[in-house]
Amino acid sequence: MVKKAKKEVGTPKTNKEASTPVNISTKKPTESTITETVKKAHKEKSPKSPLKENKNVSNLEEELDIVNTTNSVLKATPTLEANLNEIYNQKLQEVEDKLKIKKNQVVQAVTVLKKLVDDKFKKNFDLLARKEDEFIHLNFVFNKLPIRYSIRPTPIELPYEIYGKKYNTRVCIIVKDPRSDLKDLKIEFPFATKIFDLEKLRLKYSRFNERRNLLKDFDLFLCDSRVYMILKRFLGKPFYANKKYPIPVQLDYSKPDEIKNDITNVVNKRVAFYMTHGPNYSIKAARVVMDTEEAVNNIINVAARTISHILKWGVDFQE
Repeated sequence: MVKKAKKEVGTPKTNKEASTPVNISTKKPTESTITETVKKAHKEKSPKSPLKENKNVSNLEEELDIVNTTNSVLKATPTLEANLNEIYNQKLQEVEDKLKIKKNQVVQAVTVLKKLVDDKFKKNFDLLARKEDEFIHLNFVFNKLPIRYSIRPTPIELPYEIYGKKYNTRVCIIVKDPRSDLKDLKIEFPFATKIFDLEKLRLKYSRFNERRNLLKDFDLFLCDSRVYMILKRFLGKPFYANKKYPIPVQLDYSKPDEIKNDITNVVNKRVAFYMTHGPNYSIKAARVVMDTEEAVNNIINVAARTISHILKWGVDFQE
């Protein structure tokens, strides 16, 4: 057995792999070589994202640090957002010049909708149904798809509020751990609010049924912009499908008055537009119980601003 093994060792190798020469270089590795080697090793040995597998608080903190670092880098460099705002303003001017909406037709449409809803509730025996919860939606249909799009909720300004204390709006605010940091500020909002942090979402709303109930418990969802990027893991697709995905707001705990004003403005003076890949879009513009003149003004304003937001992503507008 020993002799045979020695014979095999001494025999020439005939396979292609064994005959491949091995080059040993004494040159110093270049910077690009080192970078490629590190990337390759990281790709082979690095574990999967902790957000997909582990649910430890430490992992959440690590991921939040990554998100905050990314946000700080983006703020320090020229971003696409500034360009998009400039394009949006140009498109808004173009839409206001070309968009022709006959106000009398909008008035007639709102009047008809009000009558239909009144007839519906006369025959409705559901004690929990409320006429105040009936919204007027605007639907847009384009014959071209946008070149790019963003599903990030976009606040559209309103002349007259469709949320707030007047309509008993329930608002959920999601913040970074711990939620006591915001609660201790004792900010009194002019509408019902409840504050959740990531840890509470993880422990109390980890199952689909629990998330669905959370979706029904609130009318609006807002979040600290620092946690926006990782909320998809906690909330899932139903929040996108129901167009209730949290609207990001920058929260500076050292300025409680500014926090109150920003959140109040988002609730009372904005409506969120959730853009998809198109070509059909929908957005809430008014409530049926609103005064006809207020509803009409909301509809005309929301139409112009929503179209401008869609056009900034590369869709042409023709008169």
